[in-house]
Amino acid sequence: MKGEGFVTVYYAQAWCLIAMLEAKNARFSQPWMSVGRAVRLVQMLGVYAIDVKGGDAKQVLPPAQDWIELEERRRTFWTAFYGDRWASILTDLPVLEFPFEFGLAEETSRFTEAFSPRGLGQISSFSALLLATKLYGHNREHLNINSPNECVENIENSEFWKRHRRLNNALLNTFLYLPDSLRLPHGIDDMNTAFVHMCIHAFSIKLHQGAIAPATKHGISSDIIRHSQVRALTAAEEITNILRQIDNVDVDLLNSWTGFCLYVAASVLIKDQQSDQILVKVSEI
Repeated sequence: MKGEGFVTVYYAQAWCLIAMLEAKNARFSQPWMSVGRAVRLVQMLGVYAIDVKGGDAKQVLPPAQDWIELEERRRTFWTAFYGDRWASILTDLPVLEFPFEFGLAEETSRFTEAFSPRGLGQISSFSALLLATKLYGHNREHLNINSPNECVENIENSEFWKRHRRLNNALLNTFLYLPDSLRLPHGIDDMNTAFVHMCIHAFSIKLHQGAIAPATKHGISSDIIRHSQVRALTAAEEITNILRQIDNVDVDLLNSWTGFCLYVAASVLIKDQQSDQILVKVSEI
């Protein structure tokens, strides 16, 4: 890393690690500030554009000495992207997993191809983690759109419900086309794989919770509401099942954002429990 001057990729990596530590300690806003610094550093270093041919991004770093150093720079970017999933950064970059760890070069596909059935069948656990992060970002954007053209009451033709169905299909396809190595319980020993499933289930909960509220407000069919309630509850139960399977794992090995998935699942399970108690009280009257 000689000649990198006043800033190196290690600075960005350090801020990512600080953010992970802060997240594990539930300091909430602090990780976003820390990972924000990491994002600015990777932008300054130009590692977000190392695979863009003919781009105009400023390259502060000298040429990588070998492909391993080049991959380290890629992963520094992706770690910043993963931590700061709401930042406006480019995502059309290649990713690697086990070949990098064992010192073997391998051809990879571009990130956008990972959303296709063929791409999903070839991704690694690290790539799947990024994919789940991207899906969650799409869902957040979907729920935050506030436009007069939404027409939520029109379940067939409104933009809101069209996006909901597209995201739901993407969610189902992700589970359908994951490679065997990323399926549970086969891949439960890989904490990335376990977290990917927890993250996707949390995404499912947020997606369907986002559908329940407007459906209830606009008096849409109770079948639609019940369907989303069942999907959210099923996803919450799956998160708890995954946690039971890894309950003997050292907490330090868990992903920093595992607590968020548990929080989302708990909100559904507690609400379901409260609903059952209300029904019991009503039946006793």
